[in-house]
Amino acid sequence: AGNPVSLPRELKKAGYLTGHLGFNGFLTGFQYLSMDMGFDFVGEFNGVPENTVRMTDGIIEWLEAHKDEKFFLIVWFDPPHFPYNAPKSYTDKAIELGVEPDHKFFDKRYLGKMLYGDEYFGKIAAKLEELGLNKKTLTIVTADHGEAMDPRHEGYSKNVNTGITRHHGKSLYDEEMQVPLAIRLDGVLKPRVVSDQVSLMSLGPTILDLLGLPH
Repeated sequence: AGNPVSLPRELKKAGYLTGHLGFNGFLTGFQYLSMDMGFDFVGEFNGVPENTVRMTDGIIEWLEAHKDEKFFLIVWFDPPHFPYNAPKSYTDKAIELGVEPDHKFFDKRYLGKMLYGDEYFGKIAAKLEELGLNKKTLTIVTADHGEAMDPRHEGYSKNVNTGITRHHGKSLYDEEMQVPLAIRLDGVLKPRVVSDQVSLMSLGPTILDLLGLPH
């Protein structure tokens, strides 16, 4: 977010160990584009959806090893992403929660994979509390995009030769552009909802501001 290269560099100058764990081919280069963002440690977990389990175990192991250090860790958590291939029991649970099993546009497997990811992300959150890191670690949850699931936006993108619905990166509709943003630091940040429109471009400077660091 913001300038992806400068944030780890600024934090390293301030004495932070910087790490990047998750599924991000843009970082490690098995796709056509890769970026070296200057992290001290990078861990890559391929093979969706099974990588969710290995990724979670790796993140927990990393937190246990570095819990007493100043660190900046990006977790690139993949489960909400295409392909929607979580274990079938999670899709069944989504239907039990009210998703129409034969809905034409909204892919019920998307919520199934969201439920799958939520369960394992919960394990990471629980580990932060178990280690006491929730009271001294700024935790931020956000996303890089949503998915187009609105039937009004059904169409075809000629530039990438694929449909718009049940994909991303093909349109500028709200369901693709609007993403969650939650910031937590127990005992320091008071619960509040910000209704103003904000941009992820401001997230890097916001992190540095909250840490009292220049940018």
